[in-house]
Amino acid sequence: MNIEKLFQNLNRHRELIFYLFEHRDRVIYSVEIEEYCSDSTLDILESFELIELSDDKIFLDLRVVNFLEEYIDGDDTIEISGIFEKIDGIKHKLEILQEHKTKHQEIIPKIRRELKKIDATLFGNLDKLRVHIDRVYKSIDTFSLKLKELEYYKSRLKEYENALNGFDTFIRLHSPMMKSYYNSELNILLESIYKNKILLSKSLIPLTQDVIEYINQAQKQNIFIEKIINLKELKDSYELKNRSDIVQKAESFDLMQESVRIGSKLHREILHSESFYPTLHKISNKAKLKSHKADKIEFCEKTKVQEFLSVAEIHLAFSSSKSSLIEFLLDYNKLKQKDISEVSTIYCKMVLMYEDEYKISPNLFKYKEQKFAKVYYDNRFR
Repeated sequence: MNIEKLFQNLNRHRELIFYLFEHRDRVIYSVEIEEYCSDSTLDILESFELIELSDDKIFLDLRVVNFLEEYIDGDDTIEISGIFEKIDGIKHKLEILQEHKTKHQEIIPKIRRELKKIDATLFGNLDKLRVHIDRVYKSIDTFSLKLKELEYYKSRLKEYENALNGFDTFIRLHSPMMKSYYNSELNILLESIYKNKILLSKSLIPLTQDVIEYINQAQKQNIFIEKIINLKELKDSYELKNRSDIVQKAESFDLMQESVRIGSKLHREILHSESFYPTLHKISNKAKLKSHKADKIEFCEKTKVQEFLSVAEIHLAFSSSKSSLIEFLLDYNKLKQKDISEVSTIYCKMVLMYEDEYKISPNLFKYKEQKFAKVYYDNRFR
């Protein structure tokens, strides 16, 4: 295949290629990409060696992955402190330029390159922050850890805002001097940086608001989970009291009643003598120590060990399902023998906890005279 056909196919099927590349770290199934192409298209792409097909799994060809990764910055490290170092470096070059104006042809291109790097870093870091924050909120199930991560990125956003304002202050103070050298490329760059600063500031406001909202939602969900745990503990305690006579036994059992005291005033030489332990053994065999034992607690025959169901585990399993939530729960192995009231409780918990990842359909599912809204997992989060 020549270079022209390669780029024609990449362009014609760019949505599919983009989807496969974005999810290259996991297995992609054919049902996921039905909206992007047909089976015949997949056969064509396989013949051009752009993809690999294995049963119902689809993989982007490794050469295509390497090619795209080569030209896309895959580093997701957020570097903000380096911006201030670059600004200090430009200040130093401007001071040299003031004293040695004849070197402007050598120094101005260096200043221009550093300004471009700072501008690109600000844009890149804002995108990385947005991706990191979104990933933390949607992928971490442990709420305490999620809160800690969101608070961390909230502080990183504050650092970013300080860097953006510091760069803007530097440009406003030093742009008259830089414009005085009448370098057209530098002047165009300064105008572009000023416009970009406005765009970045506008983008920063909703992102900061999103983080605050994410933190508030995570705190609410954390409180909700704690309440569920407390209710579970209260329910278990209530069932223990009602299905056994543990309360009556505990009230009648006196731990301090007729406590036994053992003392000894034997001399150390007697304790270490050879005849002491055989004598003690004979005495102990004849002696009978009176002690109180707690009566056996008899539980009702109906008492059963309840299996703990992890909502997070069920949610993870549901994320790869194509059926509605209520149908999935009714068919879930650990819930097949459960009463419909327990299933509906888990259904409500999951809708409340993962509302951002679910799509609620107007269609209803009827089961045993109960109606449930059909809820599906959003394909955007797969």
